[in-house]
Amino acid sequence: MQHFLLVWLDANADKDADDFQHSLAQLQATIYTLEYGSDPDQCVDYLTTIEDEKIFLIVPRGFGENTVLLIHDMPQLDTIFGFNSNAEQQPEWPKSDPQLTDLTCRIQVDLGGREWYSMGQLLLQVGHFNQAEELYNELLEIASDESDIAHIYLHIGLSKWQQDKYQEAVAFYEKELAIIRRTLPQDDPTLAHTYANISAVYNNMGDCTKAIEFYEKSNKIYEISLPTNHPDLAALYNNIGEVVYEMGYYSKALCYLENAMTIWRKSLPSTHDNIKTTMNSKDRVRKNL
Repeated sequence: MQHFLLVWLDANADKDADDFQHSLAQLQATIYTLEYGSDPDQCVDYLTTIEDEKIFLIVPRGFGENTVLLIHDMPQLDTIFGFNSNAEQQPEWPKSDPQLTDLTCRIQVDLGGREWYSMGQLLLQVGHFNQAEELYNELLEIASDESDIAHIYLHIGLSKWQQDKYQEAVAFYEKELAIIRRTLPQDDPTLAHTYANISAVYNNMGDCTKAIEFYEKSNKIYEISLPTNHPDLAALYNNIGEVVYEMGYYSKALCYLENAMTIWRKSLPSTHDNIKTTMNSKDRVRKNL
């Protein structure tokens, strides 16, 4: 496996902050080696010592421009990603500088690589939603394949969902859904997954009727396309059970939760959190029967 070195250059880094430590732990759990710095000169010195690793450099736009010019021809430097670190101020690298214009073109080409889809997921994982959405919007501008466009809409929707921007999340999931309905068989599990995402957002919004509508569409596909003991099917049964419980259909809720529990017990250790959660849900439902 190719080993990647991820270098994040940011003058605003606070290594003692809890959110920084959390982000660091999440990043280091991936295939990337992470180096985080705030001094452009030290960054250049460090990068010149790297020989056998492919380097991805993340740098805020408007910061370290001279650094970028010094290092962008290094053979070990695979890609430079510039992001806007301040959502209210959107600095851009000077358009009049031919070297930076060249570099911008290079970034646009390199962003087409599949590794940048993984980078977007990584940014979402550590909660850098603005940077993730900026990256996905860059990818959207150069995407030509409908499956790539659907993938981008999916992850922008996920970003909106994680920020509790539910209406925006549904809008992007619907865009993804429109594409995959055109391009995939109607019983494809990808459709079921998108239906389930939309259901979960409506559930967060407190719209149980819409949540059930999409959960049932998801369930119809999963029951056809997945083995009867598949964990995705168990998770769906559990989620439907929770929603119909909120709607007051206690016997129906218990049925779905028992179906989920049957699958969990076959596929998970008895101490797994999913089993505990479903058992607690069943107990709560029984008290209302």
